[in-house]
This record gives sequence, structure tokens and C-alpha cells, in this order.
Amino acid sequence: METASGMLIESRDQSILDDYFYPSLAMKFYLWGYLSLFILGYTGNSASLLTFARPTLRASSTGILYMVLAISDICFLSSLTFDFIHYGLRLDLDIISDFIYTCRWREFLMGTSQFCSAWILVFIAMDRWIRTRFPYKSTAICTQKKALIVLAILLSTTIGLHAMFLTSLYQPFYLQIPLINCMPLRIAGDDFFNFYYETWPVVQLSISCLVPAGLILVFIVDMFIKIRLQKRIVHQHINNQNRNQTVRHNNRLQNQLFIIMLSNVIIFFITTVQIGIYRFLYWRTLSSSIGLDIRFFTNLTVILSWVLGINYSINFYVHCLTSTLFRREFKKYFSLISILYQRTQTHVNTIQPIILIRTNNNLRR
Repeated sequence: METASGMLIESRDQSILDDYFYPSLAMKFYLWGYLSLFILGYTGNSASLLTFARPTLRASSTGILYMVLAISDICFLSSLTFDFIHYGLRLDLDIISDFIYTCRWREFLMGTSQFCSAWILVFIAMDRWIRTRFPYKSTAICTQKKALIVLAILLSTTIGLHAMFLTSLYQPFYLQIPLINCMPLRIAGDDFFNFYYETWPVVQLSISCLVPAGLILVFIVDMFIKIRLQKRIVHQHINNQNRNQTVRHNNRLQNQLFIIMLSNVIIFFITTVQIGIYRFLYWRTLSSSIGLDIRFFTNLTVILSWVLGINYSINFYVHCLTSTLFRREFKKYFSLISILYQRTQTHVNTIQPIILIRTNNNLRR
């Protein structure tokens, strides 16, 4: 009787601990919330990559930047698979793979993709700003070659900033608690851990959130100030060119790319800035361990992480809603697939009678 009572108390205590460290709301977001991000994100970013690879959009430096942005967004979604598998599906990653290396790659992918996506948006805004501010010089400034050079510099900088997470300096501990799992424990006198908890949150908030957001805001404000004057210049230029078809086509293309850029910037501000500030405060609270309500912070962290994931998942669908050019280029893929399918069927239907005739001739012989 005492044994059964002890087992019941132990089971109840374990249930209380599970509800405290693994709140049901957070676990549902890990499973269904992240699953929805994967379905929307992988599908949408793959479609965006194919659409911006079309000759019409790829010819612009902005199109090149958007192609790399889609790849960066896919990388961020890949970093979320760790939490989805470990907490959503409740599978033990320590058995499936080396936990330490998995944590290192998770931290590296998440940091690099956030940094890259934010700064690619800055470069897209800068590209649009140059075309708005200097319309006649933009063709020489905003080229595909220069866009690739800028992206190469960005990639090198990103790897340099986050390579420390792939080294032995970053030693995550397997604690199985969602709030602090895959994070290094604070060790007194260790310079890297002090840097990780005290300096890195400020650096990450600045380089991946506040500075990009500030630069984008400056470019957007200046573009809106100059946009009316720019429209007059463009109209005057079109009249001087006797409404040249190429000039009108290029003007429409740039306007559509501006609309796409503006929609991305709005999503970035809605989903990214607040969680960047929250993470900074979260690190401070976590490192001090003063008044830490694990259940509340776990729920809030998972929900805000899911909101952040929206920024890397819905760009394709927003592009389809806001840009007629993007929709038209995306539809061309279906037309191309349909044409290829018809040609394949025609080829098969042509070959089959020939094979039958040859087979009958061979049988007669």
C-alpha cells in the first residue's frame, strides 16, 4: 500500500514538473506551429527561388538578392527542426545524433540566417533607394556583378561573426528544458561564457535587428520623400523618349520590385524587432536568475519564436498578393511545365506506333 501511494505521489510530482518545464501551450506551438511554418516556408521559399530565377527578375540586381534571401530563409527554418523534433515530436536527439554538434549547427544556422536575411533586406532597400534617388546612374551602380560581390562580402562577414559557435568554445549542456536547453552553462571566470551571456546579446540585437531596421527605415523615408519628384522625372524622361517600350517596361519592373521590397520590410518590422528586444531582456533575466518564471518565459519564448519564423515563411505569399509581375512570372512556370508535358506526350505517342510497326515487321520475318 505504501509502495502504491509512493508511486502515485512520484507520478503526480513528475506530472507537475512536466507541466512546469514543458507547458502544454509551448509544446503545441513546437509541434503544430512549427509544422505550419515548415509547410508554408519550405514550399513558399522554393517557389520564390524558382520565380526570381526567371530571366525577367534575374536580370535585375534586386532579383539576385531575393534569390539569396529565399535560401537564407530556408536555412533559418532548418535551424528550427531541432526544437520541432526534440519538443514537438518528443524524440531524443541525443540518441539520433551527436547532441553537441547538433546544438552547435543549430546556433550557427540560426545566427547566420538571421544576420544574412536582415542585411539582404538592407541591401534590397539600398538598391531601391539608389534607383529612386539616382535613376540615371542606377544602371551602372546596381548590377548583377556588384550584387554578387556584396553578397560574397556579407557571407564572409556572417561566417566570421558566427564561426565561434562551431568551435570547442561553445559547449552546450544537455538539460532537456526548452527554456535553457542547448545553451552553455554560466561558468565563473570563463571569458567566452561571460561574452555569450553579457556581450553577445547586445551585439546580436544590434547587428541583426536594430541597425538593419534603422538603415531600412532611413532608406524608406528618403524614398517616400523623393518619390513624387522622381515620378515627374520619370514621366518627363518617358515623354522625351517618345514613350519607348523598353523604358516603360523597365519602369514597371522597378515599381513592382519596390512594392515587393516594401512588403518584406513591413513583415520584418512586425515580426523581428520586438523579439530582438525581448531576447536581449530575456538573456539578462536568465543570466541573473532573478524572478524567473520558467513556465511563463517558455510559453512567451516559443510564441515569439514562432512569430519570428513567420518572417522567414510567408514572403512568397505576400509577393503573390502585392505584385502582379511576381504572379505573372510564377504562372509562367506552370505554362512551361504544361508545354514540356505536352511535348513529352507527343514524343511518346509518336514513338509508340513506330515501335509497334517495327515489332510487327520483325514478327512477320
